[in-house]
Amino acid sequence: FDGWGIPGEMNAMRAARTFKVVQIDPRYSRTARQADEWIAVAPGTEQLAALSIASVLIEEKLVSSDIRRSIKDLDRFSSEVKVYPPEKTAEATGIPAAVLRTLARELAHAKAPIVLSGSDPGGGAFDAETERSIAALNILLGSVKKNGGIVERETLPGMNAITVQQLHSLPDGSIGTLFLDNADSGHAIPWTLIERKLRKDASLVVSFSSVLDPLTAHADVLIPAPAPFEMLQEAPQKQTNAVPTFALSAPLLKQNSDTVEPITVLQQLAEHLGIDAGLSESETALKETVRLLHEQKRGTVTSYADNSSQAVTEIASADDLWNTLAAGGIWIGESRKQSAMKPVTLSLHGPNSMTRNEGLVMLASGCYGSLHAAQLSPVMSKMFQETELRPVNGMVALSPVTAQQYGIVHDGHAVLTTSAGSQKVQIKISPAVRPGILEAAIGPSQNGVETPEHPSASSLLHLFPVTPDGTWRTTLVTIQKV
Repeated sequence: FDGWGIPGEMNAMRAARTFKVVQIDPRYSRTARQADEWIAVAPGTEQLAALSIASVLIEEKLVSSDIRRSIKDLDRFSSEVKVYPPEKTAEATGIPAAVLRTLARELAHAKAPIVLSGSDPGGGAFDAETERSIAALNILLGSVKKNGGIVERETLPGMNAITVQQLHSLPDGSIGTLFLDNADSGHAIPWTLIERKLRKDASLVVSFSSVLDPLTAHADVLIPAPAPFEMLQEAPQKQTNAVPTFALSAPLLKQNSDTVEPITVLQQLAEHLGIDAGLSESETALKETVRLLHEQKRGTVTSYADNSSQAVTEIASADDLWNTLAAGGIWIGESRKQSAMKPVTLSLHGPNSMTRNEGLVMLASGCYGSLHAAQLSPVMSKMFQETELRPVNGMVALSPVTAQQYGIVHDGHAVLTTSAGSQKVQIKISPAVRPGILEAAIGPSQNGVETPEHPSASSLLHLFPVTPDGTWRTTLVTIQKV
């Protein structure tokens, strides 16, 4: 469902005719073009589509007896999804009933089916109930804790103690001091979501960033951090890996003398406040992970240089393991033994409307890692603008049918208004956009709009109201040509 790219390994399996990719997406996106089949869904009705598939699986008895026994509230869930058969949701979702019924049967008979929900770099994630409904399909299909499906992955040493809390789950007005680290997720975060969590009487926002990004523009203090490839870092793991990996990203550039690693600042702050925060310099922390990997004698190390592999048990010391990784090796862990799935509950947490949005719907969309100009090299930024390889910030695409309805006959400018505000935008008429939908580009900004005096161009993100559960994917909009 929307937002997921198709990894190379999937393409290889698909070429061997052992893998089929179906994309359910309101847009004819890059991922939809990669897929074997694109199912166009009305924006905001993805949950209805998921519940309709679930209703078919239960109605046609396509759920195995083992899975049925593992669902504690199967009777209640069956009653809930019974009211969402494809025939009743077709008008709202825009998906013919036969399409969803066929898809449900294909999933049920596939050897290793998996249903994913993706987060758009510009539009963010689905709401929690939509995510829950999509996740329920994997339970019904028996895809959890099964090879080829959703498996539990081993963690790196020391990672078990990390606690992650979603920003939207924090009470409004509860944050007094907020540090924004220099890790780039490649995804947009609306400032309005952060602002509502800050204390109204007194708050301080400190940004550790190497670029003048949209969030840094709102920060009270900027402490420049090293740019990518200016410091030693851990290479990120792929989300689709079934096993844990660990590799080092060595610095390729000399660190700017005006920058400082965020961990150094936090150490100095903790020392000044007399707090034992237990913080380690980046290299020290990375070496500790390597020491634990060697101590536990886990996994193998593969060298990209000659494609050779050796077990960690064959490496004499933690220093030797570190040197191997620093020279371009990658540690690859083992698969985790999957325990039996524990009994689960699937019941819905609230009513689901079968009516689609009436009016013009605007979608927020973006390209991973290119949500503002400062992240792009000048060459890439120039190419994006001159070749339209990527739509730039402030550009909104609409179909010729929608353009005609609003008296727009060619590319130009218009004023968009939502419940969150108004902005003049650049209009692009494109037959790739479905009627009744506007696709708003969240970055990158055009050259020259971001300077030290004006660190961030006005992003279209501010036109999308953020819901209480921290989502902003779609909004109703009015358009007036200029």
